[in-house]
Amino acid sequence: DDNEDPKIHDRVLEIQDSVLDQLLHKHTLARVLDTNLYGNEYDLGSLMQELDTIVMTGDPDKGPSPFREALQLDYIDRLIKISGLKEKSEYPGPAKSEAVMLLENHLARIRRNGVPPTNRHLVHLRRVIGNALEGE
Repeated sequence: DDNEDPKIHDRVLEIQDSVLDQLLHKHTLARVLDTNLYGNEYDLGSLMQELDTIVMTGDPDKGPSPFREALQLDYIDRLIKISGLKEKSEYPGPAKSEAVMLLENHLARIRRNGVPPTNRHLVHLRRVIGNALEGE
């Protein structure tokens, strides 16, 4: 591509992707599960729930920035992949269960709080999560 445009959004998403790749890799999650067997008190649920809170909460009323929208959509896609709802997943069972629970919680929150028709991001999240959970 000869375009000299700096493609800032692409660069930021690449950085975010590399962090999520490491934190949500099947081997990382399996290792966290295993370390609980020999004394680590930081469990899989804590890791995934803390990451979820960081990625999905704290948006301003007007909605997240385009960078955060991209991060949230990528993260939700990863939860769907981990869960095995759309395709076979090689993740450990507890990671699959945690992913399903997080997706269910997000869908319930979105439905409970309602979605203004002008909030394209929440409309999109509701559809993506709903399709995965309801098998549409």
